[in-house]
Amino acid sequence: PTEGLAPAILERVCAALRDLAGSGVAILLIEQSLRAVEAAADRVALFGIGRIVENLPASSLAAEADLVENLL
Repeated sequence: PTEGLAPAILERVCAALRDLAGSGVAILLIEQSLRAVEAAADRVALFGIGRIVENLPASSLAAEADLVENLL
């Protein structure tokens, strides 16, 4: 949902998602922008051909750059 958003708006959207999650609301975010995912998510499920191939903390996405690149 963040495709084409200005960086300042993207930051506001991610902050709103973090606030909602912090209040106890569970959020399922389907997103291809790694920047948005890292800013808004606690955990990430990476899909390949319709299946979860990795489930990891969002903070570890940078360490999984090769895997992420292959899936995108």
